[in-house]
Amino acid sequence: DFEWGWEYYTTVSDCHAYGDIVWVKDERDTNRDSVIQNVGGFVGSASGGKFARCCAKGEIDAIGAGAGFAGNVYYDAVFENCYARGNVTLPSWFIYGSYGYSWYGLFGGFASYIWSGTFRNCYSTGKMPSPECYDTAGFGKAYQDTVEMVVERCYYDYETSAGLADDHAIPKSTAEMKSQPTFVDWDFAVVWFINVNYNDGYPDFKLGD
Repeated sequence: DFEWGWEYYTTVSDCHAYGDIVWVKDERDTNRDSVIQNVGGFVGSASGGKFARCCAKGEIDAIGAGAGFAGNVYYDAVFENCYARGNVTLPSWFIYGSYGYSWYGLFGGFASYIWSGTFRNCYSTGKMPSPECYDTAGFGKAYQDTVEMVVERCYYDYETSAGLADDHAIPKSTAEMKSQPTFVDWDFAVVWFINVNYNDGYPDFKLGD
């Protein structure tokens, strides 16, 4: 898989990531610069390329920037028919304001630290760290307001994300996220299906022939 890694201008399709990312503190973590990193449940940094029919379900520890699927997105990376189910939390040993940490991080249910990218028919359900100390979004958190970020028909569960706002994706209740009519113009004939017995009732991928 591509957890914690970099992806450069490649196409990744029909892949799943289920492992948790646990941050174990060492002596380097006393240095602010050593922890400004991009942590994603599927890919750390997505530099261009395309992700299609991929998902991430693991729990993620992060401080500087983290998200359920992609920790950092730039060079017009494309995400199509993908989802993220994991929560992003601070490491158990981390205390805000300690070890010289005085900045806030960027966190999103699906993607964070977005410089440029396109997201189509994707969703997320994860919870982020406290918005009092961090800059968070229910689905995707851009680096700044002027980034070139395209979001089409993407959704996030605002109940499981603790009511986080998002400037791009559409917030839905947990019940709505488990109902096919919510997902307008999604391909439930070929790509997606919903069944209460699978994926906790959220949309999942159909198996190929």
